[in-house]
Amino acid sequence: MHWNIAVKVYLLLCAHGVPEEMRPRRCPHCGATVTLHRHGKFTRCVFTVTEALQVPIYRFLCPCCRHTMSLLPSFIEAHHQAATDIKETVVREHADDQSQAHIASQTQRLPGGAWSEKTIRSWIRRWTERRSAMEARLWRWGLHHSPSAALPRERLSDWRALFVWWSSLGVPEPGALFPLLVAFTRPGILTAEGLSSHKTCP
Repeated sequence: MHWNIAVKVYLLLCAHGVPEEMRPRRCPHCGATVTLHRHGKFTRCVFTVTEALQVPIYRFLCPCCRHTMSLLPSFIEAHHQAATDIKETVVREHADDQSQAHIASQTQRLPGGAWSEKTIRSWIRRWTERRSAMEARLWRWGLHHSPSAALPRERLSDWRALFVWWSSLGVPEPGALFPLLVAFTRPGILTAEGLSSHKTCP
C-alpha cells in the first residue's frame, strides 16, 4: 500500500477513535493479555513530503497495571514531527551519493523544513542502525511476500542494494519501506492494515 494512501486510510479509520478490532489487547508494560481501555487522545502535527497534518493519537489504559500507552501509526516515530516518508527520502538521496549538506539545503522546500545537516546525519545514522538490526528479518519478509524476487548479491552492504531489491518486489511502493521497519522494531503500532505484532511481521 502506498504510504500516502496509508495516511489517508488511518485518518479515515480513526477519525472518531480506533476501531474495536484494532484496539490493543496486550499491555506493553506488564504483558497482560487484556483489552486496554480507551483513555483519551491528543493531536500531533506531522510533516510529510507533501503536507502538514494534524494526526489524532489515541491513548489506552491497562486495567491491570494502570499504565497508559499511546497507539502510534507506523508512519510516525515517537517524539518526531517528520514522518517516515521524509526520512526515507533523505536516506534514498544519500544512497544516490548526494551529500548531507546538499540534502539539508533541499529540505527547505519540504513542509516543516529546513532541517539541519546535523539532523540529516542523525536520521541517516539511526535508520542505518535500524536497517542493520532488522535486515535479515526484512529479507525473510520479502521472500515470504514475493518468493520469486531475487536477493541482491550485495544485500548486506548498503542502502542502494536494499532500495533496488525493494522496488523489485512489486507489492510495496516507494515510501512504504520505513513504516515496515518501524513495525518490525515497534510491535503493537497501528498500520493501515491493523495492529502490528510479531506474528504479522515474520
